[in-house]
Amino acid sequence: MASADELRAQKRAKERERETYIRRKRGVDKIIADISVKFTDEIMAVNHRIELASENLEAGITGQQRIGTVTEETRGKAEKNAESDSRLSESQNELQNESYRCGWKIDELTEEIRQLQIAIEEAERREREDEE
Repeated sequence: MASADELRAQKRAKERERETYIRRKRGVDKIIADISVKFTDEIMAVNHRIELASENLEAGITGQQRIGTVTEETRGKAEKNAESDSRLSESQNELQNESYRCGWKIDELTEEIRQLQIAIEEAERREREDEE
């Protein structure tokens, strides 16, 4: 049987490990949120510039037969959402999986800490009884 001191040391190690996973999960979750916000902002900015370029092109080349086709092709270059970019979508999925993995590990460590606390209390009880 492990002593109460040995069990406390194990518990502290598990608590440190859990804190590491908590920090990692927060960091990953922040990256996921930042990607969504920043990517959406960038899409809107690029699409605004494309629309301005199309409008300027139409205003500058009025009367030409192919102007409608050219401006439609320009507008067709508009950015889509993050899910339409397979590499970005795959990266977001990997980040989400890492967040879930960290969450599962946090839950697992929390349970181990709880079990160690029970074992510590039992070891302390045994040690008190042995002293008597």
